[in-house]
Amino acid sequence: MKIQKTDIIKQTALATGQTQEATKETIEATIKIIQQAVVSGDTVSFLGFLSFIPVTIGAKQGEINGLEYSKPEHNGVKLKSSKVFRDLVEAKGAEDEK
Repeated sequence: MKIQKTDIIKQTALATGQTQEATKETIEATIKIIQQAVVSGDTVSFLGFLSFIPVTIGAKQGEINGLEYSKPEHNGVKLKSSKVFRDLVEAKGAEDEK
């Protein structure tokens, strides 16, 4: 199953009693704040869930199918799940194996 942003908006609106439009504005504003913070070099953490960590990725050179390539150093983002979240996912996987 794949959950899209629209699904999150609908489920959040139902859970909070807010309209879908108000919820959409809140979620989109939250996403924008996270993006701006990470672009500025800040780490954004949601305790018990996930951290967005800005990283610098080093330059790379290599060869694919006989063709050489070069990629300069660039910025990226690393997502790190919390131990609480990893444990929940791991427990669900163990439950599914039963």
